[in-house]
Amino acid sequence: MALAANLEAGLAAALTDLGWTVRRAHDVDETKGHGFIDSQRAGIEPSVVRQLSEAPSSPI
Repeated sequence: MALAANLEAGLAAALTDLGWTVRRAHDVDETKGHGFIDSQRAGIEPSVVRQLSEAPSSPI
């Protein structure tokens, strides 16, 4: 999980340097050890889709 956290922190820092704000769309799955959408099923979960569709003008 440390590797994924380091990757996420590095990406967030790089995007922040470019003037963007990073907001996680869904929580880290502690069982899997990461917060990536790793399957179609995970991508259609209501919490993921609902959060993304609440801000349709936000770039992804």
